[in-house]
Amino acid sequence: MGNDLIIELDANMDMALKNINVSSGTVIHGEVGGAADLLVNFSRDVFVSSEGNTSISIDENININEVVFYPNPSNGHISLKANSQIEETLTFEVKDITGKTIDAQGSNLNFNFETSGIYFISIYSDRNYVGTKKVVITD
Repeated sequence: MGNDLIIELDANMDMALKNINVSSGTVIHGEVGGAADLLVNFSRDVFVSSEGNTSISIDENININEVVFYPNPSNGHISLKANSQIEETLTFEVKDITGKTIDAQGSNLNFNFETSGIYFISIYSDRNYVGTKKVVITD
């Protein structure tokens, strides 16, 4: 009893499938599409912190397709292309294929990767989650 650790976990499971179209069937395991969106939903919208922090909502003014990383695949240097008004509000979080955060950047629009592999760049506008893009780094 004296060594017990109690962790309260609040989860809003209705948010798990936010913005995921399941009309054509189930979400297939993988690193892109609905599977990647599902993981992001769990990390951003399903769980609420013990301090009561609320979920981060989608910024309805930015379409993820307006943000492009190029060249992709790349040999290590990736640049961002977006509308100049959008670029001013963007920040990024880079994760490797295991989900480990590699870098959390401010508004830097250029990325340098030292190791080949698959990376995911989560995009935020004014601290609101916009979406995640996959980049491939080759030797």
